[in-house]
Amino acid sequence: MKEKEIFIFGSTGQLGGELIEARATRSQWKVRPWSHEEIDVTDSVALKNAIGVSRPWAVVNCTAYNQVDAAQNEPEKAFAVNAAAVASLAGICRCLNIYLVHFGTDFVFDGKSSRPYREEDPAIPLNIYGLSKLAGEQALRILHPRHCIIRTCGLYGPHRSRNSKRNFVDAILSQAQQNTPIQVRNDLILSPTYAPELAEATCQLMEREALGTFHAANTGQCSWHEFAREILRQKNLRREVAPISGPAISNTVPRPPYAVLDISKLNRLGIRSMSSWQDALAAYLAGQEKGSAHGNKQSVS
Repeated sequence: MKEKEIFIFGSTGQLGGELIEARATRSQWKVRPWSHEEIDVTDSVALKNAIGVSRPWAVVNCTAYNQVDAAQNEPEKAFAVNAAAVASLAGICRCLNIYLVHFGTDFVFDGKSSRPYREEDPAIPLNIYGLSKLAGEQALRILHPRHCIIRTCGLYGPHRSRNSKRNFVDAILSQAQQNTPIQVRNDLILSPTYAPELAEATCQLMEREALGTFHAANTGQCSWHEFAREILRQKNLRREVAPISGPAISNTVPRPPYAVLDISKLNRLGIRSMSSWQDALAAYLAGQEKGSAHGNKQSVS
């Protein structure tokens, strides 16, 4: 069987790194990772040249400007990566008939729902980051029919590029070890998502060449405060976590208060069910302990 070549842009991030590992069980796929140092996705000419030479079967876009607070003050940077670059990729992939996979976010919603968000629910972003991500989704839908948009929520995992900040789990554990006060918001509800499970769901969608928009997240829901408490509980760390709400934080950017994603569409397609957020956290912490002698995984270009 002829190998299918896949380009992964943003390969050194926590999701890109997991997709590369998930590919190891799929011998029919040949992955070409692209780091930010190798190619800037906002450079449409560089993208066209890179993709045009190899004409891969699929392109997976793991890049994103995801600094929510910073995006509010520098929207041009957020829209360059989250919208304009996606439009460029969509146009290139349409011309070459290449399957394009792109990742979205729960931040396209306003958080006023009383139930988990479905793919067809109205998207009403509350901030510049969410608006830029929605603009990228819309550009992709308009420009290229052979696409798959995967929205997720609260992503964390063992891979980390050189300049990226700690994921939420590691940040909480670091604060606990330093004996510094821990304050976490209790007014934002989500479904924390473990990157290896998202990568596996993505690969299964790609194997089916699924088209359209899908939600993928670990099951269940919690506040960030509850998530922090569960992290410490599972690590047997006796530390208090003080709840804090948005109004108590100065200059905070609006975020959806309820950002739980409904993954029933994913399940109806026959994708292997994602585990509960508690079990996913346990898997992450177990892997962390197992690899402690080598440190956390850090992607390198």
